[in-house]
Amino acid sequence: MIMADAQPTLMPERIDSDSIQSPGGSTSAPTQSPPAFAGGGAYDTSAATGARLMSPPPALQSAPTLPTSGSSIGSGVSAWQNNKQIDALWTINEDRNSWIGVTGVGWRKLAPGTETSVIALSMLAAHARSVNAPVNYRDESDNLVHEIYVW
Repeated sequence: MIMADAQPTLMPERIDSDSIQSPGGSTSAPTQSPPAFAGGGAYDTSAATGARLMSPPPALQSAPTLPTSGSSIGSGVSAWQNNKQIDALWTINEDRNSWIGVTGVGWRKLAPGTETSVIALSMLAAHARSVNAPVNYRDESDNLVHEIYVW
C-alpha cells in the first residue's frame, strides 16, 4: 500500500504469499510447476490448484480440396482464364502439393507433373501475387493449373 507522504522508490513493495488470492477467493501461492491438467481440453478449475479455465486452441483449417468425381467438369476440356489476380498461395511439406487462390474463382491446384514444374508454377504465382500482376492460366478438366503466364 502506498501512502500519500511516502517517497518514491525503484523497488516494489514485498508481496506476502498469504495475501495472494485466486479468482475464487481462496489463497494460494505460485508454484514452480503448472497446474494439473484435467484432460478434455481445459485446466483443472478446482480451488486447490487455483488454475484458470483455458479454452482449447482453435481447430486448424483444412487444406483446399479438388471437386468430387461427380462434379460437372467435362472430360478433355481445357480453358484459358485471362486477366486474373492471384490473391493467395498455399503449400505444405508434401511432394507436389501447391495451390493458388484466384480472385473470383477460388482455389486451384498446380498440376503435379514433376517437382520442377510445381516449383516453377509456384514461383510464377508467388511473383504475380507479390507485384499484383495479372495472370493468364490454363485450367483443364482435371481442375489443375498446367500453365501460367504473368504479365
